[in-house]
Parts: sequence; structure tokens; C-alpha cells
Amino acid sequence: MSQRFIVVSWTNFHLPVEITIEERGTEVQKEFRALMSYTDCEIPGFCRAVYGRVKEDPETVWILAGWENDTSLNVFEATNASVEQRAALSDFGATLLDTHRFNVDGEF
Repeated sequence: MSQRFIVVSWTNFHLPVEITIEERGTEVQKEFRALMSYTDCEIPGFCRAVYGRVKEDPETVWILAGWENDTSLNVFEATNASVEQRAALSDFGATLLDTHRFNVDGEF
């Protein structure tokens, strides 16, 4: 029987709306996307990462990253890439970084 869910790490933080991460093709967006070091690491089990502002609270941003299992996410969180990512997000202006995990049933 195959696994029916993936593990998603959900990191939320506050980022002023003046930092226009959602404007495609801008230098700000390119710099922000570069901070998602998930794509630069070679951790088996990484699926993909997406981000966006919360419509009801535009100063809140979520990064959702999909992982095949808890082990893959645990390995990533133990790397320097994970520590450096959180530090870089803070340097970018993100405050109140908070990460959670949940299982998503179905496709991601």
C-alpha cells in the first residue's frame, strides 16, 4: 500500500507589504525566492515549496514545503541550509518566524 499523504512544513511570518515579494520578475521577488533554500539543497524527499501572503492579513506570509516523509524534513531541519534560510528570512525583514508540520492527504 502506498503512502496517502505527504508532510508539509508551514512557516509563517510577518513581512511588511512594502516588501513586494509577489510582484513577478522584480529584484525583490528574485531575492526572496532565492531564500527558499529547499530548492538548493540535495535532501532526498523534498517535493516543492510555494509561498504567498495571507489575503485576510497581507503582512503575514506562508511558505509551504512538501516532503515525502518526516525523516526527510528532519534531515533538512538539521542542515546548515535550514539555519541559514531562517537567518536570511530574518535579514530580509521577516519577523515572528514560526514553523509547523501537518500531513496532507492526496496530491501536492
